Amino acid sequence: YSYECDEFSPRTLSDEESTITSPTNSQAMSIVCRDCYIPPGNLEVELASTKDGPVIKNIGDRSLGGHLNVGDLIMALDDQDTRSLTAEELAATLSSRSRFQRKLTLLHF
Repeated sequence: YSYECDEFSPRTLSDEESTITSPTNSQAMSIVCRDCYIPPGNLEVELASTKDGPVIKNIGDRSLGGHLNVGDLIMALDDQDTRSLTAEELAATLSSRSRFQRKLTLLHF
């Protein structure tokens, strides 16, 4: 199986919305949202819970490199909002759907 992901590209926003600056750093940061289709099977990633939702903490499968990134916020699984889930709840849901292709919506900072 291969992983199919939309390329990271910024959403179309107004000039004011498209750039975010950190209060401690004046450099602009880009935030990108994309969908990644994961083939059936176990997803070898470690998740962590944050106030914003589950994030990717570690990637165990090297073939995921470039598709998933440490720190990516998992916004949705199969178009269902995951931001209120803990890392453990999302891991259980991912595991229960391991026989099927899954669609992850990721927010990359």
